[in-house]
Amino acid sequence: MVDTVLNTLTFETLALALFGLVPLLILASRRPEVVLALGLPALLFSGQLKAFIPISTSAVCAVFPLVAIAGGMLKGYRFRFGRIEKAFILLTVLMYVSLWYSHSPVYGTEKVVLVVGLSLPLVLAASYTLVTFEAMKRVLNIISATLAIYIAASAVAKLSGAEAVVGDRFAAIQGPTMAARYLGLGAVVCLCWWCPRETVWKAGGFALGAGAIPLVFLTGTRTAIAALAGVVPAVQWVREKEFFRSLFRRGGRTYLLLIVVFVASLFGPLLLSHALPQGLAEGRFSSWGSFFNPGELRYPTSHVLDTVVAWDAFCDSPVAGFGAGGYKGAMEDHVGRLVHGGDPRHPTYPHNVFLEFLTEQGLPGLLLFCYMMYHALRILLDVRRRLPRLTEPSERMAVITVSAFFIYGFLVAQTAVDIPRQHILWWGLGLLVGLRRIWGERARTVRASAGAKYLGKAAAEPGEYSRCPPLQQA
Repeated sequence: MVDTVLNTLTFETLALALFGLVPLLILASRRPEVVLALGLPALLFSGQLKAFIPISTSAVCAVFPLVAIAGGMLKGYRFRFGRIEKAFILLTVLMYVSLWYSHSPVYGTEKVVLVVGLSLPLVLAASYTLVTFEAMKRVLNIISATLAIYIAASAVAKLSGAEAVVGDRFAAIQGPTMAARYLGLGAVVCLCWWCPRETVWKAGGFALGAGAIPLVFLTGTRTAIAALAGVVPAVQWVREKEFFRSLFRRGGRTYLLLIVVFVASLFGPLLLSHALPQGLAEGRFSSWGSFFNPGELRYPTSHVLDTVVAWDAFCDSPVAGFGAGGYKGAMEDHVGRLVHGGDPRHPTYPHNVFLEFLTEQGLPGLLLFCYMMYHALRILLDVRRRLPRLTEPSERMAVITVSAFFIYGFLVAQTAVDIPRQHILWWGLGLLVGLRRIWGERARTVRASAGAKYLGKAAAEPGEYSRCPPLQQA
């Protein structure tokens, strides 16, 4: 793995690092959370500057969380990693160890390099640098502005006829699959972060969010569409404690919802067949079967085949798994031939983050990831409990936006790319643990101020406070 990293270092790379890292480090020494947030525009737009940047997009993106951590250290922040961060570190170590017996070591090495250099630092940097709600707001401002620009640029490309097309699918800036995920994320973030504000922000957020949804359909990427459909009730559940209970208590609302779902499922394919290009509508939206794409077992693109191969690999090696990247070898063993032209570096994955950990790291990897998601759910439950007590509107918007960000990323991860390229999931998880860090810092500040107040009164009137219990028991 070290050789893989060293082989990418060139004179141009070192020169760029020298002249690029210095201003970033200066900025990070003052605002480390800003440097962290700049990693998202680097991810979305650095590919357009590839001719001028001598390193890969992944390497560019990896710089920002690492520099943010360095800036936090310069500011004297303390490391307060919780259970999620510690479990992620253990999971990364497990992935590295599994390279020793991987069935596809070339692809597995690249996966581990990306996790070590980008995914893990992203979560750790968010937990380390997001210590106040002001820092969280700065991050969300940069993220929402980046996604707004991405939506606007995609819309302009479509309206001007300059868009890229893959088959009949709208490819936007990054290709149809990645474009759909970030257009959907842009809709979620703009609607949650901008719409509750003043009139101008509300109009802009609604226009961007509503405008992104048709573009998602034009990409033909069903993952983002399903995630958008799932994030709406999930966010309502976070906002309102009694949302589902009140939904079923009111019979009229329940019946209306069922009627809307029935009508949408019945006439949705017909409407899409007229609104979308013919090949796109017939191939992806003409029926429920084409939408969920079960496929046939002899095709590597079949989602049924993904599940079958993952389950067979788990049965063959339930404890150790097939190693990092080993799903690729399991697929080739199952179909009896090389996939993707035999390219050892081409990503091959089961399109589900749980199945991927189960196949490649066995039960230990799956349990560690489930442990992380369990504690993420506990943070969401804590959000539901604290949300009614937040009096500052901007803090409520930030909490709801972060929750929606994570939920959308989690839903996308069930049918999308491989582990190190689940950028939305890792961004959402990092922001979520950042919320936990912010509340922890607030609690420590309150305890410290209460203790100082108590000790000050005790010093001023020693007779009255001489029999008071110790501070930790008060």
